[in-house]
Amino acid sequence: MKSPFYLTAVILGIIALFIGGEAFSYAMQAERHKSHSIEAATKQNIRYAGDMEATRLEHIGNCLSVAGLALTLCGVCSMIAAKVQHEKGWYVTLMGLFVADVIALMLD
Repeated sequence: MKSPFYLTAVILGIIALFIGGEAFSYAMQAERHKSHSIEAATKQNIRYAGDMEATRLEHIGNCLSVAGLALTLCGVCSMIAAKVQHEKGWYVTLMGLFVADVIALMLD
């Protein structure tokens, strides 16, 4: 294997991007579930009590966001190690992948 650090960085970046997308999906499900519960409470003129399913979905989304951020940071460290060892690769594209990872996590 000629460039193990570069390939590791690419794989971690792609996995982090998918995890960030899933975190965003869980956050949107939690918001949708919470809004339906609030709407139902206002229609019945009762006080809104916290929704356990929305809270559970929100916690799953937060855990996935942290995991995606950790994988992104590991990928950046691996990219730095690859650059220090002068491995060949498209580092601008890899940096774009990591920026996309961070943007996906910021949408949460």
